[in-house]
Amino acid sequence: VLTERYENGNMTEAENPDTVKKKEPLLYGDEKEANMDGGVKAWINYIKKTLNPDVGQQSVKGGKVRVIFKINTKGKTSDIYLKKSVEFVLDEESLRVIRESPLWEPAFQNGNKVNAYRIQPLTFIKE
Repeated sequence: VLTERYENGNMTEAENPDTVKKKEPLLYGDEKEANMDGGVKAWINYIKKTLNPDVGQQSVKGGKVRVIFKINTKGKTSDIYLKKSVEFVLDEESLRVIRESPLWEPAFQNGNKVNAYRIQPLTFIKE
């Protein structure tokens, strides 16, 4: 809302919220995203090592499955759901890989451990 102040019929101050610089949220030094020990490379290596490549060949046409999961405050993956299903054999393998994930370092926000959410695409190729 545009705010204007007047004294004796003359505008003395105007404040347009579209042009006012917004305050940055207070960040604590320990805020961070959930991360696997070893970072993104370690997560990718885990998926490559754990995912069964033969499952793509067992499928009708292959495809990309998307899995949503939570990394809880203890670092364990939980609440694992399919965002995009392709076919049963691919879906089950995708859920298995996420379910068997090693522990993560939990996310921190405002000085506390918090839940973090991820979407992981997994692509299966039928040759």
